[in-house]
Amino acid sequence: MIVLEDSVKTPAADRPDGGARARIGRPGEIGDRGKPLSRRWIPLLGWFLVQSCADCTRPATEKSGPAREPPAPASKPNGRGVEVRGRATDQDGKPVADREIWLVESSRGDMVEADPAYLCAEDERQVEARARTDRDGRFRLEGAPFGRARLGIAPAAGGGVAPLSVEIEIEEDEPERQIDLHTWRGLSIRGRALLPDGAPAAGCRVEAKLQHWLLVGAMQTDEHGAFAIGALAPGDLSLQAIHPGLLAPSDEVDARTGDAGIELRLRAAGSLRASVVDRGSGKPEVATVYVTHLGSGECTQHAGVSTLSLDRLEPGSYDLAAISDDGRAGIARGVEVKSDSLSDGVKIGIGPGARLTLRLAGGPKSSGTFRLSSGDACLGWVSLELGRSASVSVPPGTIRIASMKDGAVERTVEIGEGGEQTVALGER
Repeated sequence: MIVLEDSVKTPAADRPDGGARARIGRPGEIGDRGKPLSRRWIPLLGWFLVQSCADCTRPATEKSGPAREPPAPASKPNGRGVEVRGRATDQDGKPVADREIWLVESSRGDMVEADPAYLCAEDERQVEARARTDRDGRFRLEGAPFGRARLGIAPAAGGGVAPLSVEIEIEEDEPERQIDLHTWRGLSIRGRALLPDGAPAAGCRVEAKLQHWLLVGAMQTDEHGAFAIGALAPGDLSLQAIHPGLLAPSDEVDARTGDAGIELRLRAAGSLRASVVDRGSGKPEVATVYVTHLGSGECTQHAGVSTLSLDRLEPGSYDLAAISDDGRAGIARGVEVKSDSLSDGVKIGIGPGARLTLRLAGGPKSSGTFRLSSGDACLGWVSLELGRSASVSVPPGTIRIASMKDGAVERTVEIGEGGEQTVALGER
């Protein structure tokens, strides 16, 4: 777990004095002529003390004299202040008008690795600055941070153009930057989803993924099972139909932008019930469970569970890997799931695991996302940036670390029970 520290200011209402300022009397209310000097000066001295205490509790804007400006912050790699100007156009040079432009933090390996690099709705959480194009497609974005980021066209329902982005790097001494964005208009993939008996599958969700894992588009099928996903950039994508009921998803089908007549057939499904237990005592335990279908290699993650109840599973064999927060791990391999049946009573026993520290060092990659596996069982994913590291728990044995971009195996590691190793990636 990464812990971020932030400064906390105590609200005025929570201070011991309740945030109230002392009442300040007027000089004319203190002392009278004709009284002994000591009797006139003692109250006056008290008034000055009250004035000083009250001045300390006032906000800077209420204190006598002009408020002092806070010191300028030291220059940071992620400082702000650069203005980015540009113009967004489509493949014919026509302006992309009235569309939001996002500047997104470029710390996510999936976004950096993807090509073309789509922006998705989930990226809005990492937006650091935004602007909107005018009728000529021009935009001006203020407050761009120094360092690496992604600049692109924000996704929008029915937007008509692909929400593509480019990676940029802004230096601290730059007063402004000119960057033009180029995208594609009017490109889509069309097809229909079918039930196992060939009837139209209405109301299914159809997903389009880049490199089989990065979601770039989704929509519901109509009453005829038809779908059209866009706007997209030219390239290869994988499509899959997901039924809201008890049917298993369709096989993933490879397609290319502009294709039509794609058919996605849903399948009869099976169900699975499993639990996580201590390998020695059989006591129930809580862990993160990774469920891998051995035919397709697809993996789903289920965090913080003791029991697992899965329906709509594709028939076939599955590996179930469990990793607890305290570093114990285990795998149940070759669990069979059959059509229209329940595989019940599966137990995933966990015991002492091992620890890997992964870091990205050298090579042409500045960031990346990697999949860890033991045999065919997925053990999760790790995103890294150059010079940074991440520690993960794994079961003892042979661990394979592969790039999510192209599936190439970066490293194969042998590690024993209780072992610890540091693995450098990106040095091929």
